[in-house]
Amino acid sequence: MLLIVPPLHLNLILLELIYYLTLISFSNYRQKTKEEIAKMKQEQQDNFTKARQIHQNSLPDSLPEKADLSVAAFYQPAAELGGDYYNVFKVNHGSMNVFFEQYFIYMFDVSGHGIDSAMLSIFINNTIEDYFKLQHNEGEEVSPKRILEYIDTQYRAEGYPDDYLVCLLVGVLDLNNYEFTYSSSGFQFPFYKLSKDGNLNELDTGGLPISSSVDKSFIELEETTIEFKKNEMMFFTTDGLLEQTVEAGMYNNKLKDELTTLDYFHPAVLVENIRHDFFNVTGSEYGDDDITYLTIARLNSELKEWTIEEKKDDLNKKQQVISSYLSDFSTIPEELISTFEYLSDLIWQKTHHLSITTLADRDYFMISLSGVQKEINWQKIITENLNLSQLQNKGIKVFPCNKHGNKLYLFTHLN
Repeated sequence: MLLIVPPLHLNLILLELIYYLTLISFSNYRQKTKEEIAKMKQEQQDNFTKARQIHQNSLPDSLPEKADLSVAAFYQPAAELGGDYYNVFKVNHGSMNVFFEQYFIYMFDVSGHGIDSAMLSIFINNTIEDYFKLQHNEGEEVSPKRILEYIDTQYRAEGYPDDYLVCLLVGVLDLNNYEFTYSSSGFQFPFYKLSKDGNLNELDTGGLPISSSVDKSFIELEETTIEFKKNEMMFFTTDGLLEQTVEAGMYNNKLKDELTTLDYFHPAVLVENIRHDFFNVTGSEYGDDDITYLTIARLNSELKEWTIEEKKDDLNKKQQVISSYLSDFSTIPEELISTFEYLSDLIWQKTHHLSITTLADRDYFMISLSGVQKEINWQKIITENLNLSQLQNKGIKVFPCNKHGNKLYLFTHLN
């Protein structure tokens, strides 16, 4: 048998061809792998975005605003998702509602920042809702301690892993006798009650967090009742705000300054001041942990409300009525009235629906404008269309404040 051996240069060419084909194949494989990894990352990001939207949308769209009660809150997850949650709603006593005016207030912090924490947060929230659907009877006393015990029992029944911790505040504000009764578990720092004259008092917290790792026999829940007088405000926060590291140590050391130096005694102003100060000292609205704080004030004021529907004529008529009402206050600057008219016109063009609230306090006047659109950047609207520093120099404060950003506040002093 004759064996034909190719010339040496042909062998080299063959080897080079195999080498280049291998490189091309490897390059194609690597590119395909990169594309698959990028696709997987994008799908994961899309899932996080959807989960964040679900969690964000589960937060309350609006908070109570009455002549004698006003509520504002701030929520910012540290990562794509968070485990914090808050809510304030009126307790439904059914046919006995005529005898009651109670608001249930709760806030909690679930350990972690991922999908699992967000899902556990939804479970806690659903458990509270279930309590009022299944356990609460019309006209029955609402006991924060009993509600915490119910949450703890339901949590243990689910068999969650030991490494999860839930810190909870639940409370009932009774507007008939202006008492606040609350129970808490797991919070290391106190909450605060502040008065318009600058006094600051700590509200006790404590107790072990709800967790499968904590034996039920060690859980000792307490219930505290305090008086909530006119011109007082309560401030509640999860640990993320207080434990954030700043130059002076922890932000907790700086918080008291913000609580006692308010230019307007209103919850939205307190929320905005803390948000602004936190950004100034950290350079970011994001913290190392989820940041949630809730503030509730018992005001001594006159409140009026208007709703502007889709018709332009309705806007013009309501603007005239409101502007006339504002003109009755001789100390309100003309700039506030013109700013209100300009903003209401500008925002109505984008939302075609506005809810307007005015609040006359002894020392200041507030106007809020709320819209139904959640996709519009209201901060951008006022930044691009108003000279905020010039208005500030004239004693007018303007800022958006709520979870969607679709609520604006205008404040001015009544001298």
